[in-house]
Amino acid sequence: MLVLLIPIGLEAQRRNGIISRRNTSNGSITFSTGPAYCFGDPFGSPFEKSILDGTNWEAALGFRHMFENNFGYKATLHYKNYSGSDGNVPKPHTGYYSYNSTVFEFTASGQYAYYFGRKYSRSKPNSVRGFLGLGILNSMVTFPRKIGKTTPTYALVAPFGVAYQYDIRNSNFSFGAEFGWQYVFSDWVDGYSPNPSSRSNDVLTSFKATVAYRIF
Repeated sequence: MLVLLIPIGLEAQRRNGIISRRNTSNGSITFSTGPAYCFGDPFGSPFEKSILDGTNWEAALGFRHMFENNFGYKATLHYKNYSGSDGNVPKPHTGYYSYNSTVFEFTASGQYAYYFGRKYSRSKPNSVRGFLGLGILNSMVTFPRKIGKTTPTYALVAPFGVAYQYDIRNSNFSFGAEFGWQYVFSDWVDGYSPNPSSRSNDVLTSFKATVAYRIF
């Protein structure tokens, strides 16, 4: 009796060669950094200082998992620095306030991607993603002057924004940019609130360059 052992599986021929199966999802490690600003209570513009001064910047390390239906999620750890003051503001205004805030944060967001551009290797190299999520932050504030709240602040945040990504051909690397906002459910990121019942919560924004490495 002749027995043929045939492996169960399908090898299909497409325009770009023989393939065994199509990946249903992909996961990537991401790193991003760039300028970031806190819109809080100081009278001065938040843009008076920047990453060039060693302040008002953010770095983030994350894991992004995208599915075949273009939906996905991302979990991210953030380190941020914010600085602001009442400087260079015409008088009269009440008092003078300046701060420097170090923020550690964890966020999780849902993502949706739109892919476009000329195809190569059965995929399109460009994508734009929208995202919306929730997270928690810890803000530690120091003051050049003895004004403001000095205890650590914990608060919920709601991040949202848009990102662009370009996949490098024949490589697991990709790069891009991300513009995002975060609504903070607190008015204490900058260590100061005009009154205990303030409804003008702090808002954070950032513009970051990103690089990602696909791990599956």
